[in-house]
Amino acid sequence: MERFKKIIIYIIPYILVYITSCLTTLSHELGHSITAYFFDIKNNPFDLNYSTKIFMFGISENVDYNKVSKLIQYKAILISAAGLIVNFIFAISIIILLIFFYRNLNKFICYVLYLFLFWNTNEFFNYFIIRNIFLRGDVANIVTYGIPHIYVLIFGIWFSLILVYFLFLKVKKNLFKIFNLTQNQCIKFTKIIVLSFVICQILTLYNAVFYYS
Repeated sequence: MERFKKIIIYIIPYILVYITSCLTTLSHELGHSITAYFFDIKNNPFDLNYSTKIFMFGISENVDYNKVSKLIQYKAILISAAGLIVNFIFAISIIILLIFFYRNLNKFICYVLYLFLFWNTNEFFNYFIIRNIFLRGDVANIVTYGIPHIYVLIFGIWFSLILVYFLFLKVKKNLFKIFNLTQNQCIKFTKIIVLSFVICQILTLYNAVFYYS
């Protein structure tokens, strides 16, 4: 029984990683879908598509962008950018919580919040930086509907780097304080976080090159 408990305790963090990743993707796609519903492009804001494409979590917004293209420019841009806006709002909210209120939160909640920060930052970064290289996905739609690519690029790089800064520095430092990690443990987990982030960008690059081509 003790061994079973140890196994459960060991795998729980990985289960949480997967769950928070799926929920982040779901919230991103719901951002598009709900905005499309608000502008009368969809009848059901919770009507999403699910798939099993490689390296993807299989959720898409199920928005007809042919219809979106016929809308007034700002509406089309808002629908295209809604998922990224959701990611940014969630990320900033979590940053505020984990910088100013982390002492009032228990370890489990802080860990879960940091996972959500990781995934929302990852989503924002890989859309505005990685996919921006090839103009894929949401960024391509934003540019298509009238925002000059250079503006999207400057905005994306600036705000992506802000989120990355907090993810890897200030917020991460507070998280390590909560868990009372030694210096060696801090170095070890920092490497894991950085490696995980880099792997996510590589997978995004793969999808940008092969899936969207």
